Amino acid sequence: MPICCKRSAKTCAIVMCVLLVTGCATIQRGHESRGTLKTAEQAIQHATATGHVWRLVDAATGTKSVDLDTLLDAARAAHRERDYDDAIRIAERVIDAARLGIRQARAQRNAAPYYPDP
Repeated sequence: MPICCKRSAKTCAIVMCVLLVTGCATIQRGHESRGTLKTAEQAIQHATATGHVWRLVDAATGTKSVDLDTLLDAARAAHRERDYDDAIRIAERVIDAARLGIRQARAQRNAAPYYPDP
């Protein structure tokens, strides 16, 4: 017989509900992390196609700038370790950097040097 049932049925029900809600929240966060990682992967592919892939500095990878693929690997590692908050944080940074790289590519599509007459 579970320990909580020795107290009262109400206490046992409350404990079971709390455990159920906590477990469901973790599962939901894991699904959210997986979806964010997938979006980050697609964003990197689009940025790579434009030729404007940025590099970022993040605490997860040390003090040097790394390419987005390396940062995405760090997010995947955090997801495997069930650190879903960190995985989502890193993946969202990757998505933002990839989108900014794409925006930069579009803005500089027709860029050319400008030499004013002396």
